[in-house]
Amino acid sequence: MSFKMERWTLLRYDGTEEEVIIPDGVKEIANSAFPLNCPVKHVWIADGVESIGDYAFAGCGLLESVRLPESLTNIGRQAFSNCSALKNITVPGGVKRIKNSTFFECRSLEEVTLQQGIKDLDEYAFWYCSKLQRVRIFTGLEFLYFNAFADCPRLSEVIFDGKLYHIRGIQDDMQIPYIVRRIAYSCRPRKDEIPRALSFPSGYPYMDEFEYLNSGGEED
Repeated sequence: MSFKMERWTLLRYDGTEEEVIIPDGVKEIANSAFPLNCPVKHVWIADGVESIGDYAFAGCGLLESVRLPESLTNIGRQAFSNCSALKNITVPGGVKRIKNSTFFECRSLEEVTLQQGIKDLDEYAFWYCSKLQRVRIFTGLEFLYFNAFADCPRLSEVIFDGKLYHIRGIQDDMQIPYIVRRIAYSCRPRKDEIPRALSFPSGYPYMDEFEYLNSGGEED
């Protein structure tokens, strides 16, 4: 069996399949459950899963698609960081908060849909998603950190509550909804900043590939 389980928690995936269906009965995917550079390309997470842990899919560089269920209420920090083949993502509204660097450096990500119910986007939530072009959001989003979309140079379209906005040069247009203006401001490059979000558990094997180590940052 490719899954190591503890009651309703998926602790570890050790398989070699390209397509993975999370087993029925799973409620939680544990921290770092999928190993770095595992061959998985497509993940189907069925209804019933409520939580995805920190770093759960971090460094799965071949992961192209993942289906997140409506039952989901939590996505951990950096859960999908450096999933460099991931092309699009829809986050269900039960996830009230998208945490620090959840989708950091998803360099193939082109479109993001944040469903009704999501309230907060933390700093660097979509940092360095260099191919991101379109974000779809709805009313109800209450807080978007000023650098949630930092270094997303191709981000040009925001669909807010069904209306399309081209965000180039609209930062000072007060007729544009605040959240749309906030996204436009957020995606400006800020390469001089070191994100506080990039902290790694002790011994995390992927650390060498991040410039964070050369910034003076400390391990957790």
